[in-house]
Amino acid sequence: MSRIRPARVSDITFTEVTANRITPWMNAHGSRQEKGEGLWFGSWEGDRYTRLVIQQIKTRNTDHCTLDPILGIGFKSLAHLLKSSKLEQFEMLDLRRPNVIVANTGELHSPYNQSVVHIWPDSDADELAQDVVGDLENHALPFLARFTTLRECMSAWELGPEESPWLRSNYDMHLSGAYMLLGEKERGVQFMEARIAHYEQLLARGQEVRPGLLERWTFLEFLNRPV
Repeated sequence: MSRIRPARVSDITFTEVTANRITPWMNAHGSRQEKGEGLWFGSWEGDRYTRLVIQQIKTRNTDHCTLDPILGIGFKSLAHLLKSSKLEQFEMLDLRRPNVIVANTGELHSPYNQSVVHIWPDSDADELAQDVVGDLENHALPFLARFTTLRECMSAWELGPEESPWLRSNYDMHLSGAYMLLGEKERGVQFMEARIAHYEQLLARGQEVRPGLLERWTFLEFLNRPV
């Protein structure tokens, strides 16, 4: 006979936090739960898509897990353009949920570290829920409200990771693609050429670059193709 494993207390607490507090809070702010890995909420407004994913990461052989809040913002038009480049890293873009900006809530404020909530058997569900919802209200909502248009996202990409620590390494391709999408092809080409020159200098000093130069040269060729 198979042995029935007892429920982990941390799993029960995670469900209480998400089902009783986070889900009603997200519904009240216009997002609806979608199918996906973890607890996934999404919302469309024209070309813009926003998401919040609450991931549960379990610790093996220990009654412990973490709650990891991930935000996403995307634009279907830009995702379609990036996907048409045929670059492997953009092949996975889902046009139904086209996120091009992704950030953990802890990356949105000092000290700009990943924010995770630890759940143990003795953790209080009400206190955890209050902390998570407070984090979402103080940081997630202002972040989503800041980027309502593609132009607003481009302004953050133009500032670079020094001013926007949550940027991912391929933001330069997103920005170049956005320039092209909005009819500023030459500006996108020039920006990508400048980034390639910058990364060539980094490589010459022995620094690692991801995505690599090959991907950026390929994307530059895509930008230069006849329209």
